[in-house]
Formats: sequence, C-alpha cells, structure tokens
Amino acid sequence: MVGYPACSDYVMAVGASHLNDERWYYSQFGAALDVVAPSGDVCLQGDVWTLDRMDYAGYNDWVDTACRVPITWQCPWINQNDMDYDCRFGGTSAACPVVSGIASLLIARNPELTVDEIYDILRYSAVTDLQFGHHVAPPDYEYGYGRVDAFRAMLALTRGDANNDDGINIADAVYIINYVFKGGPAPQPDALTGDADCTGTVDMADAVFIINLIFHGGPEPAICFEY
Repeated sequence: MVGYPACSDYVMAVGASHLNDERWYYSQFGAALDVVAPSGDVCLQGDVWTLDRMDYAGYNDWVDTACRVPITWQCPWINQNDMDYDCRFGGTSAACPVVSGIASLLIARNPELTVDEIYDILRYSAVTDLQFGHHVAPPDYEYGYGRVDAFRAMLALTRGDANNDDGINIADAVYIINYVFKGGPAPQPDALTGDADCTGTVDMADAVFIINLIFHGGPEPAICFEY
C-alpha cells in the first residue's frame, strides 16, 4: 500500500519504474498511486545522475547510513569519487524529481495554471502503453495513470500554437491552412500543436477555430489530451 504522506489527498503519489517501464520491486503501489516515473535501483545503486551538495556536505565520500555500505563508486570518466554528483541515484527519491521537473515546465509555459490543472495534466498525459507489454487502464493498482511523459504534458498545453512562437495569432491559422491545403511544413514540434479544437487531427476546422478566437472572441484552446 502507498504510505504516508504519499497517500494524502494533498500529495501526488509517485512510484518508480525501470527504464523498460516495469515497476521497480521496492516501489509502493495501491489505489492512492497517481503516476510512475523512471528511476534506478535503491541504495544509491541506480542509473540516474543528479547534483549532490558540494564537497563534504553531500552524500559522497561518506558511509550510506540507510544501506550501511561505504559509497565507493567511481563516476565513469573520473578515476575517483566525484563529490559533487550522485552518479548512481535511484529509488522513488529519483522518480519524484522527474515529476517535479515536468510540473516546473508546465508552470514556465503557463504560470496561471492551477494546482488541479497541473495535477490533471501530469496524470492524463501519462503514457499507458508501457514498453514491456503492459497496458495501463487508469487508475491502475501498480502504475496509477501511467508513466509520466514531459513531451505529452507540454503538448497538452500548446494546442493552437502551430508555429510554436509561444502565442496564438493569425499566423497560426495561416500556418495550418498552408499545411492542410498546400503541403507546407507540419506544425512544430509536433503536428498536434495545430489541433486547436482538440479533435486529434489537424484540419481546416482548426484554422476556423483560431480565426473565431482572434476576431470574434471565441473560446481559447482547451487543455487537450488527444494524442
């Protein structure tokens, strides 16, 4: 079961998945689990790199009290311990910052997002078809809503911005028309950024949607989870 504080209604519960998407043996699971994120093994034997606190204030060059073993690894390109990096970081301690980083990207894109909106984006943009053949039917007991995906999370916010200039204007409608009728370049960085009306396709209706927004005060593109 998911322990406290992860099981709290005010906390996003993050599990840890292997690079092949399979849940790590140590990762708690249950009805309270929201998402999983890639990580490595526990006891600082993982394969996630992160900054450590500088010099002797950090973990390196000390004994790991949790696992009761001396930390003696060597970073790949240095023939001694690197005291400023954890080059074998793992556990849910490594999975949680992945989710926090995606949330930071969302806020940077739209600082007006509410907590509930960020929560929904992280869950509903998660990947449900996992690499080792397991399909997640959210909410899944072991994987929650799936494995978080930064690109899909950002794509949920950027519908209508076909030319990827961080705004929606007439240039986006022109871009879509050129793409649909004249074989112009696809919207970037993904064709679905042109999907202003959230139908899962890019067509003339998206250009009309944008024109209606600009000239007639129509609705803004919604946060969209069509992939």
